Amino acid sequence: MAALESQLGDMAPRAIRAVLDREATASTGLGDEVAVPHAAIAGLSQPVMALGFAREGVEFNAPDGRPARIVFLLLMPPRAHDQEVRILASIAEAVFEPSQRERLLNVKSSQELSALLSVRPLRRASRSSRASLADV
Repeated sequence: MAALESQLGDMAPRAIRAVLDREATASTGLGDEVAVPHAAIAGLSQPVMALGFAREGVEFNAPDGRPARIVFLLLMPPRAHDQEVRILASIAEAVFEPSQRERLLNVKSSQELSALLSVRPLRRASRSSRASLADV
């Protein structure tokens, strides 16, 4: 979360609390060493995402019992449920294949990461367009 403090400003403490509260309600561990802690944050106008790696893994109570080594933190504006579901689906798609997860764990630069995830500049998603990691 510290990496996002400059973007979140005075919303950072609320974001931390919201993510922890959300995690206490239901685990965000997907399994396959991936977790996506996420929460809606009042005052956000667009999604904010950070990607972190934990070589030794962090416990997220995943269904398969394995700790997460790849952690996507997703902060959403309130009432952006459709967009949140599309982004979560894109994250799941991006880490579905074991080889893709392994490549993520071995990236050496933000350029390499961007190429791997095909991240492009933020664009507004309309209802008819497919949201993806590129929309964050």
